[in-house]
Amino acid sequence: MQHRQQQSELNMDWNPDRAEAYVARQTIVSAGCHLVGYELLFRDSWENACPDVPLSEATIDLVSRTQLSLELERLVGANTAFINFPQHSLLKRFPSYFDPERIVVEIMETVEPTDEIIAVCTELKERGYRLALDDFDFNKKWQRMSHLVDIIKIDISAINPDILARKVATLVRSSKTLIAERIETREQFERCRSIGFDYFQGFHFARPEILEQKKLDSNHFAMLQLLADLP
Repeated sequence: MQHRQQQSELNMDWNPDRAEAYVARQTIVSAGCHLVGYELLFRDSWENACPDVPLSEATIDLVSRTQLSLELERLVGANTAFINFPQHSLLKRFPSYFDPERIVVEIMETVEPTDEIIAVCTELKERGYRLALDDFDFNKKWQRMSHLVDIIKIDISAINPDILARKVATLVRSSKTLIAERIETREQFERCRSIGFDYFQGFHFARPEILEQKKLDSNHFAMLQLLADLP
């Protein structure tokens, strides 16, 4: 997934009375191609492209629509929702507004594993949340979080296939659940399954599906301001 430079403030020009809000979902499947859950993605139109908004704003928008305006069940049914949380959103403890049994907290690759982030993730883990590293790049900075992480997501398009096989072999021994992202062909799926990935996501299985949702009302927008700690 392409990510933009992180910003910590919600754009107050955002209009809560605009016609619709959108969330896209993309399926995540098992090795047997059975549905495991959905990654939820913020979208601002039927064009199904990530909008030009600050990264934290995108996550805040998603949280507000699912937690404050909508029931998560309407988005994913009884399935698990995988939701991206950048550094600012983690520090604000936004994941705690969700039922830990319903979501996987995806820690974005732009997050820095500072002492404060480690403390937040430890707290989430103790409360029963499952944590995933999104777009994992094998950077050594993540070693200090390895004991907290349940799931590792890897963009297979970013790594040479032979190198990927060797690196995945080390992760398989760690007993983490491994998700291969950006699977676009049957051949990629078969290869990733053979080297030890558990779950799979990409255009080969499904493109992100746009879901049209209701707009925020003024009360929910006020609540959103409180969550974002805005003046």
